[in-house]
Amino acid sequence: FVFRKLATAVEVSRHKPLDQALRDAGVFPQSQGPSQAYLRRLGRAKAEKILTMLVAADFGLKGGDKLPDRMQMERLLLRLAGTVE
Repeated sequence: FVFRKLATAVEVSRHKPLDQALRDAGVFPQSQGPSQAYLRRLGRAKAEKILTMLVAADFGLKGGDKLPDRMQMERLLLRLAGTVE
């Protein structure tokens, strides 16, 4: 649920400052600092792919990928961490 808010904030930040976009996306005030640091570390290109990564993992877990569920989740976590493309 948090990553959907972050994906929304990335889209909104095209037209507003990131801190305002995080507020508009519904990120809790105590999480805005760490969320902003996370998105800046990822960079815009990878941050714009968050929703795509979530949808791909959802599809894979529902039978669209032959990898075991655990491997798919590990792959998603590595992608969200920014360590793997």
